[in-house]
Amino acid sequence: MVLERPHAYPDGAAVRTFRRSVQETSRRTMVQLAVALFTTVLTAGCLTAALLLDSNAEPYQRAYERIHHIDVRQRTNSKVVIDQTLSRRKTLPSGEQATAGAGSVDTM
Repeated sequence: MVLERPHAYPDGAAVRTFRRSVQETSRRTMVQLAVALFTTVLTAGCLTAALLLDSNAEPYQRAYERIHHIDVRQRTNSKVVIDQTLSRRKTLPSGEQATAGAGSVDTM
């Protein structure tokens, strides 16, 4: 003998309402989990970027140069060439140092 429980709504409206409520809650939970996962991955990426861009990135610079076969002397030489070029631009043809008002005419 099977005992049946009497339903409050014989047409099953309560059951459908309950199922709909569970589905909506499940959807909201999945969206919240997706947002939490995205936020976690984004935070981890930002922290990794901050570590790589840290001012103490000298070991990373050396590793990059070693991987790409950049000679340290070449880097130093190019820095010297850049520095010399910049210092030449600051010097006028007459040998005087350029100042902020180098283009102005001085009437004395």
